Amino acid sequence: MVSMMISKSVDFYNEITPLSGTVMMVANLLVIAPVAEEIAFREIVYTRVEKTTNAVTAIIVSSVLFGLMHFVAGGFLLVTGAALMALVFGYIFYKFKSLWVCIIAHAVANLPDFILYNKPDISGGIFWGLVIFFACVFIAGVCVIHKTNRSVSFII
Repeated sequence: MVSMMISKSVDFYNEITPLSGTVMMVANLLVIAPVAEEIAFREIVYTRVEKTTNAVTAIIVSSVLFGLMHFVAGGFLLVTGAALMALVFGYIFYKFKSLWVCIIAHAVANLPDFILYNKPDISGGIFWGLVIFFACVFIAGVCVIHKTNRSVSFII
């Protein structure tokens, strides 16, 4: 869920200039964080660890580091959730050899935070319906990307 730190930051900037905090949150949650974190943890950490060990070790190491990076934003609960999601991202990176697919997966994984910030009173059924919808959109996106370009990846 959206951390208190993000929520306070959005509210602060929205008071200065209406909607500026919300725009920055959208840019961060759906573009900046997915791109930067996937480059750092999949393209750099995963790739380098895999060169000296194997894919399983690379997935685990990059996932643990990804989770730990989220400690300040949300404590142990966010670390655990982020590490589990990173296991999925790591597997996706291994399977598709595409950083783009991981970036899309990461942005989709961040969508519930945006929804909950803007609609904190949303019911559980609607929330989980949206999560399932976003998961389906993600799976469809993975299939399209996989069919159209099997080797899309950033090179660092």
